[in-house]
This record gives sequence, C-alpha cells and structure tokens, in this order.
Amino acid sequence: MKRTVSFVIALLMTFSCLAFFASCSSGKIAMEYEGYSFSEGMYLYWMKNWKGYYVQNYSDVVDSEEFWQALNGAGVTNAAYITEQIETRIKYYLVAQKLFDEYGLKLDQDTLDSIDEDIDSAVEYYGSKGAFNDYLREEYGINISTLKTIYTAEEKYTAVYDHLYNNTSGVKTATPAELEAYYREYYVRVKYVMFFKDVKYAYDEDGNIITDSSGRYTFEDLTEEEKQEVVETVNSVYEDVKNGGDIGIYMSEYNTEFGYNESDYPNGFYISADDYVTHTALVTSAALEMDIGEVRLIDGDACYYVLQKFDLIDNAYAATPDSNQFSYLLSYCNNEKFSIEFNGYADDVITYTDITSQYTVNKV
Repeated sequence: MKRTVSFVIALLMTFSCLAFFASCSSGKIAMEYEGYSFSEGMYLYWMKNWKGYYVQNYSDVVDSEEFWQALNGAGVTNAAYITEQIETRIKYYLVAQKLFDEYGLKLDQDTLDSIDEDIDSAVEYYGSKGAFNDYLREEYGINISTLKTIYTAEEKYTAVYDHLYNNTSGVKTATPAELEAYYREYYVRVKYVMFFKDVKYAYDEDGNIITDSSGRYTFEDLTEEEKQEVVETVNSVYEDVKNGGDIGIYMSEYNTEFGYNESDYPNGFYISADDYVTHTALVTSAALEMDIGEVRLIDGDACYYVLQKFDLIDNAYAATPDSNQFSYLLSYCNNEKFSIEFNGYADDVITYTDITSQYTVNKV
C-alpha cells in the first residue's frame, strides 16, 4: 500500500489529541508475537488512523459518543466492534513481521525510497525534524524513527500478503476447486426490474438522454398521475412474474435505460455479500436472504424493484456471457483464505490489555 504525502499529513492533522497522549511511551509493549512486538505508540497510531478510515469512508460511522455506544445488530456497541476490527488488523501487521522474515522476503528499493520520501515531505511540512518529532510525540507518543518502523511494518504486511495470496503469483492463491466452493457458498443469481418512483430520464428531441456539464444523466419529476402509473405497472409486473411470467421480458422492456436488459444479462445478475455497491444494499440483502424461485417486490427510497432468485449456473464465472461479472471472485476468495490463516495466528498474539484498553476508538 503506497502512501501519498497528502494522505500522511491529512491523517496526522485530522485526529489531534490532548496532551495526555504525550505521556505514551513508544517503548512500552502493547502486543507481542513469538519474539516480535509493537509498542504502545505504534498501537495508538494505528488505532487512530484506522478510526479515521472508518469515519471518512463509511457514511453511517459518526465520531460521536452516541454512535460509539449504540448497539449493532449483534448486540455489541459500535465502539467495541470497530475497535476489535482495528485490533485484528494490528495483529495481522504483527504476525506479518515474523512471516516476512521466515519467508526471506525483502522490500524493494522503490518501496524503501517511498518511505523515506514520505517522512522527508512531512519533515518539510513541519519545518524541521525537531518540529515533526514534537508533533509525533504529542500526537502518538512516538518519534520519526518509530514512524519509519510503522511504515516499514505496513509494507512488510503487504509483501507477505502478495507472497501468499497475490492473484497471479501468490504461493497459496485459490485453486479452481476453492474458487468453485467460494462461488457456491457466497454467490446468488437473480434477475430484477427497476422502476424510478418519482423521476424519469430527461430526453432531447432526438430521443437521447440529456446529460449535464459533468456528463451525468438529468431527470424530470414525475407528475402525480405518472407516479400512480408506475405503481400500477410495478404491481402488474410483480403479479405476473409471481404467477410464472418471464421476468426477462420486463428487464428488456423497462430496464434498457439502465443497461440491465436481458440481452446484456441473459442469465441475470450474480450477487455476493462482498459487494453491496453494484446492485445497492437493498437489492443485495434481499437477494442473499431469498429462497430459490422466490419473487419479491421491494419498495426502496428512490426505486421499486421486482426481484426473482434463480439457481446458480455451473462454472458461470469461467464462461461467457457471465464471466465479466466475476472480476473480483479470485480476490474475494484469496481474502477469505488470508483471513482464515491469519486469524489462526492472531489467536496466539499476546495483547497487553492494561495498555490497549486505553485506546479504543471512542477514546482516541
């Protein structure tokens, strides 16, 4: 994982803490694994920066005590859950240091130079090594030398992952049998028809969808009469498909504008819990929980969906026309293999909770 200067500086500046953290000694051990260890300051650094990742990249994560103390679906506070996720990642980093040496891996010169350049750029930003050291000491209880150790540890982790699970060169990359097993366990196949509830695409006189200056499609509001017509159409499609009608016909009739017509997706869509973005979280959640053959009408905030679930097709990921929907299958499978392996190692990591318990996400 290559850093950029702006990323480093932004993280350092965004999550400032009280002078209390100046008392943190980077020499105190927070975690230990078979002769390798991470200090308290390193643990704090990763806890704060990974907290920043969650807050910045997940719209439903809010840095407030109300959010941190709220219970998730498993009955665990958000603070406890995310802290555990970050702590597991730190354990992975630690385990990777040992494996890096065991496998005889080396960081290439470009990576080493990139680490030095990142640190040099931060020093330049703060004006001097002394000023940057002062900031790091106040923020994390570390110095430039420890920051370099942190960056190096992250690169070693990446090197270990690539050595083991790189899609093309990893020594443990998923086998065809493992890919098939993953596909069978984690993917479902559906077809669905989508209807806007309140808007429609705006067309020009030549019948082309009008785009704005940024190239995005433009819309027109539906009249109340048109909204009612949509409801009637949705109910009609739902009832017909539920009674044995071919949903593919409706995909081609109503979803051509979306690029979801049956001619492009004759076998439908392959949906995985690894990806809640492509087909929206609402559709993905429904698809994963439905029974084969079930037809469901979903009333979303902006769209209605008529959704039908089908059996998986053998080896769909390896043959046209479906293979283009499986760009990340190998990565998903390798990530699972990696997690299983590293979770086993992580169980043997010694965590000094008298130190780490001070740095949960709601406290840093």
